[in-house]
Amino acid sequence: MDGEILIIGAAIIDVLACPVDENVFRAGSLPAHEIRMSTGGDALNEATVLARMGKRVRLATAIGKDMAGRMLAEHCAAEGITLEEGCFCDDMDTGINIVLVEGSGERSFLTSLRGHDKM
Repeated sequence: MDGEILIIGAAIIDVLACPVDENVFRAGSLPAHEIRMSTGGDALNEATVLARMGKRVRLATAIGKDMAGRMLAEHCAAEGITLEEGCFCDDMDTGINIVLVEGSGERSFLTSLRGHDKM
């Protein structure tokens, strides 16, 4: 590997909404202070940190050939993270998590099962 670090695991898109409480399930619509998308997943997060520290990083993960997968690939390219050959899968959706963050910082997740079939 000649100094490269290989990270194996999940790369997903997180959609975070905060602050959120149980009222979200009783109301038809509630304003949130912040709603944003970001890259996530333990493996991608670690790969990003290491790449920003100047390390040469390769990421072995499974992502779909969809918009979310393209977003993850663009993030990796911008951060200097090399995606392993074969990471893109025709028969899966890229994992997307909805992250509901309470005012206290507690988080609840809605996880896309179809995006984790390969990992």
